Amino acid sequence: MGVISSNNFDPTRGYVGVRLQQGVPIVDRDWNEMEDIHKFELRTFLKWFVGDGVPSGSDAFRIDPTGDSNNFWIRAGIGTPTSGISNQDRGLYFAGNCLVDGLDVSIIDDIQFTKQLLHESQPGADALAVALGVPKITGLSLPTAPNTLVVIYLDVWERLVAPTDDPHNLILSGLGTESCARTKREWIVRANTIPTTGTPLLPSVPIAGSSYPAGHSFFALATIVSSGSVISAGDITDRRQTRINLAELVRRVSLLESVTLIPTFDPSPNQFTPKAGPSGGFVTLHGQNFTIGSPRVLFDSVESTNLTAIITGSTRGFELYAEVPPGVTGSINITVITQGGTAVSSDKLTVLLPPTFAQQGSQFSPTSMKVNEPVNVFLSGNNFDGPNPIVLFNALDNSGNITGSFNVTIVSPPTANQIVVFPSNVTTPGTYNITVQNDGGAVTSATSEPFTVAPKEKESKESKEGKDGKEGKDGKDGKDKEKEASKDTKDSKDTKDSTKEHKESTKSEKDNAAEKINAAEKINAAEKLHDQTVRNREGDISGQAGLPPQVTERSGLVEQSPGQAFIAPAERPDVGANVLKQADEEADQEKGESE
Repeated sequence: MGVISSNNFDPTRGYVGVRLQQGVPIVDRDWNEMEDIHKFELRTFLKWFVGDGVPSGSDAFRIDPTGDSNNFWIRAGIGTPTSGISNQDRGLYFAGNCLVDGLDVSIIDDIQFTKQLLHESQPGADALAVALGVPKITGLSLPTAPNTLVVIYLDVWERLVAPTDDPHNLILSGLGTESCARTKREWIVRANTIPTTGTPLLPSVPIAGSSYPAGHSFFALATIVSSGSVISAGDITDRRQTRINLAELVRRVSLLESVTLIPTFDPSPNQFTPKAGPSGGFVTLHGQNFTIGSPRVLFDSVESTNLTAIITGSTRGFELYAEVPPGVTGSINITVITQGGTAVSSDKLTVLLPPTFAQQGSQFSPTSMKVNEPVNVFLSGNNFDGPNPIVLFNALDNSGNITGSFNVTIVSPPTANQIVVFPSNVTTPGTYNITVQNDGGAVTSATSEPFTVAPKEKESKESKEGKDGKEGKDGKDGKDKEKEASKDTKDSKDTKDSTKEHKESTKSEKDNAAEKINAAEKINAAEKLHDQTVRNREGDISGQAGLPPQVTERSGLVEQSPGQAFIAPAERPDVGANVLKQADEEADQEKGESE
């Protein structure tokens, strides 16, 4: 037994160190108290700031079945040491560890429950228990009774080892003198059967101040409920706290924060939509944890003042809908700042400039077209090459108000300064202004200088009269033919505009020549020829001036001039038939030429 002064350490006094003085002898009590102060501070830190349990990378004190009755394995839970390794390295790298009440407990090798020296089945257990001042280990009694379970736990304490207890290490062989005594930390694994009715759900272990000696600490390893004397793996429930490594804790906390607190953008290229837009437009930010606290969104270095949280419909919670602030241009990053942290996008947002028309007088060319005669219209301005271009021709009323819009065809990809369009679907006469729209914004041309769609020119009066005269000659059949010709011409008008214009010009010239002699004059000329033939054969027959000759032809009434001989078709059917046949042939010939 070592000769040591009484322990003078009392943590309630608040001493945190021992200071040597000159001329004052060093006594064992001062030395020992200094050690106790440091040890207590470390133990307090481990107990209250780290906690009990097994560190990451270790599976120490795991309870496994052995296949034997009333027995189980206590595992070291660490890898097999390499040969030739020093005991120091083995204790550091190849020993299982567990913190119990702030005390570090080590296990070097696997051991069975019944093979512990203090187990009641071991020879000398009684004497050892007396020497150590602790109870023996009571064996298991399986199967467990109804409404009970067996708690497997660590019992940890410290004891003084004098040189006489370990003379091989604590007596200096060269001098034969004792060295200082040592403090050794001991542990054993015990089993305690407790009822499951009327007790807390977590298994109970002895606590300080119980029937066990003072200075012992306890830590639950497992519980066992078995229907037989041989324990199976399914009978064991692990009760250890694991992964208490501080570095592991930091990693786990960081992981937890990344999942629940720290804002993060989705992987590129899906961090926000759209990828381009104007100042004043809105961007949807894709990611998670964007709404922790009061979020802020910066476009480059300019903060957005208009944010809205939107539900994504997924487990990620809310995303953000943010307005691009004024004054931001170019290709920029987006930053989200919350109480959980900061996230900066790797994707770039392109802030587009809005399109603008050139100055008035130069906004587009030409400035007009005729109905159904579309032309290419060249629009001039700036920033016309933004994504998703649209050009609208807006119909205007007399007050300059828009009454409707036509989305016209863009002929070729726009450049920054020009768009070429083909307004084939604008078929209503009137005035129009023009809107250019893309992802950068929209601009409309000046209403004071509109684009004009003019109606087609109407047919001349002479052309119309010529057609009416022809109808007067031909009668009902002629009208039907003219209707068919007019219908055919109208049906082909939409697809043969340019060809029709040429044909109509040629037809108009022919009609003008034909109009000089109307249908009535042709009949009169034919009758005069016939009359002259009669005179030559039968002698002169003076015209009866008092007899107003009138005859009803197919085209209507024809009045003869005074003094002109008249022969009714009924009187000379052969002459009337010839006249009508000649007139019909001439009409058919004119129709063929016009077609």
